[in-house]
Amino acid sequence: MLPFYDILSVEQATQIHESALYVLNHMGLRIEHDGALEKLAEAGANVDFSNHCACFPEDMINMALDQVPKQFTCAGRSPEFDFDLGSERRIPILRSGAGCIRILDAGSNEVRPLLRKDGIDSARLNDALERVNVNCTLTLSDIPQTTYDIHALKDALIHCRKHTWALTLDSKNLRYQIEMMLAVAGSRQNLAERPLCSGVFSVISPMYIPYDEIERLLLYGKYHIPVKMTVIPLKGANSPYTIAGTMTSINAQFLGALVVQQTLCPGQPALYYAGAKSMDMRTGIAVPNLSPENQLIIAGICQLGRHYKLPTEMSLLVFPGCQMHQYLFHLGSSILWAMTAGIQGIGSVGNFDGSNVWSPEAVILADEIVAYYERLFTGFEINKGTLALEAILRVGHRGHFLSDPDTLEHLKMEPSFISSLFDYGSYDDWTKSGFKTIINRAHERLEEILRKHEVPELDPEVRKELDNIANSADRKLLK
Repeated sequence: MLPFYDILSVEQATQIHESALYVLNHMGLRIEHDGALEKLAEAGANVDFSNHCACFPEDMINMALDQVPKQFTCAGRSPEFDFDLGSERRIPILRSGAGCIRILDAGSNEVRPLLRKDGIDSARLNDALERVNVNCTLTLSDIPQTTYDIHALKDALIHCRKHTWALTLDSKNLRYQIEMMLAVAGSRQNLAERPLCSGVFSVISPMYIPYDEIERLLLYGKYHIPVKMTVIPLKGANSPYTIAGTMTSINAQFLGALVVQQTLCPGQPALYYAGAKSMDMRTGIAVPNLSPENQLIIAGICQLGRHYKLPTEMSLLVFPGCQMHQYLFHLGSSILWAMTAGIQGIGSVGNFDGSNVWSPEAVILADEIVAYYERLFTGFEINKGTLALEAILRVGHRGHFLSDPDTLEHLKMEPSFISSLFDYGSYDDWTKSGFKTIINRAHERLEEILRKHEVPELDPEVRKELDNIANSADRKLLK
């Protein structure tokens, strides 16, 4: 495997870490949850109950870093889709887009509201794609919005065997979602040992945790469900304008959230999840993660995550607008940069227009590009056999290696990337195809997957239980 690239010197990484400690010691987090503040005060935090603020000494932060698991398993419905997350994972996991409200037709460039059928198709697509490791739920318009997240998770558990990032509206709905996880896992112990889903615990920039975030964290922690510790500031608006300042702000908020998590839910797995956006000071528009400045922030956070021995995930691909040709450039460049920097998870695959619009074709393209880079980062072996000295001398001047036994031997041994989407044909070949583009080929592959791919069915009794849980949620919450 190729080595990680460190964008920060040891001294610079230490400066950012120590600056984050200073912020947490002198400013801390505002936490709108009295129970959490009481627990933090008992653990050694300096709590101002009247202002709902908790400041953390360095020893509390070190305790949290020592206590949080350095590697953990994210399970699928089927064990063959389990994967481990740790800071040394070289090939990142790929997570499909989340939370979108509309779908893009890549052929016509038209968008429409996402329907329940689209959510099911998304789950089946993610089940089929080899390098998509994590399925995610979308925002469906033809289901009552009060309980859409519960129904979306039900469909995800039925139609995808992979790990699912389960978005939830609030802690009331999360209780029903966890009932569904327990139904599929079979027991509380099974769910703790092989969590089928992961959750999210967010800090609202700058430095604020609302009441229900804590309530959800406590529920996740009760069942030992991993959480993404999410910090997504807007550089120049709710975080400093400078790259170093925003990096410090992100790191302080993550470390503060980690202290809260490990105080309330000791030993619960956590993923360092950051997204960097910038405000265009000329227009007020949010420039997404894909700008060079934001990519620098992402690389620095990846390095800090490795310093803490914790896995990192970034939403690299939240693309503005819906221009697929520009998306392809950013898709390839941002995945390459993130893998070079040592990221462990790439999220929001297929998201356009600030995560309002989702494209299944874009997920297929990301799957293919990660396969390309996986081969690149795997590298190659240098040994007596691969140096091929005997073959070079045997073939001699002006010879060829097609029939040499060394070629056949290593053809079977040394991996070679074979694309299912990229077209390496001539102009004449392209003309004969009707000028078919990579977007056309991705759409054809999508249609083939949805036509042919079958997901093994859940046990009928488990599926019935999922229906009962969803119906119960509708009866109690749709009042």
